[in-house]
Amino acid sequence: INIQTTGNTIAQLQLTPADGVKFYTNDGAHGLTFDNTGNLNVPSSVNFNGGSIYQVADEDLRIFAQDVENDGWALQLEVTDGVDTHSRLQQRRDQFQLGVGLTTGPAYYWQFNDTGVLTTPGNIEGPYGESISLQIQGASASSVVSLRTIDNTSTLRSNIDVDISNVTISTGTAAYTWKFDNTGNLTIPNSIRGINNGTPLIVDA
Repeated sequence: INIQTTGNTIAQLQLTPADGVKFYTNDGAHGLTFDNTGNLNVPSSVNFNGGSIYQVADEDLRIFAQDVENDGWALQLEVTDGVDTHSRLQQRRDQFQLGVGLTTGPAYYWQFNDTGVLTTPGNIEGPYGESISLQIQGASASSVVSLRTIDNTSTLRSNIDVDISNVTISTGTAAYTWKFDNTGNLTIPNSIRGINNGTPLIVDA
């Protein structure tokens, strides 16, 4: 069944057993399809005038962005003032990114990549007056928690490593290392210098 108007603007309504219901506007160049699998295919944006999207109860709501060639196409959720974008939630094949302050600045981004790395734009802080923990569940002999500083050339400058047996502190591109082991010993790279009752104290390694 094909119903259409003629003149300067053509609108068509097509009902087919194979494709479902198709509605064309703008000289037939843009089609909106309700197919026979329950999907709605649109040629461009869907604008809601103060509305919402609801899924039926106890069902998933799935939105897809197809990136067959892995060339950067993304699924984006944005908050705008009608002109400028202020915040954006973006999902790609290899990255999940949250951005805020995009218009007024400064812009901040949190990135979760496909290697398991979380990049933050600033500090990670716990609730006021509470503790915050960084833990490895089921730690093995190869498990390590590290705090590191790396310069613009990706060179390691200093770090603290915590494993199941030792706590290691390194400085000077890891050239100098202090190790606190699980027997109570402290291994030092050089000398320990301090003040003992006003007298300089030097303990050589």
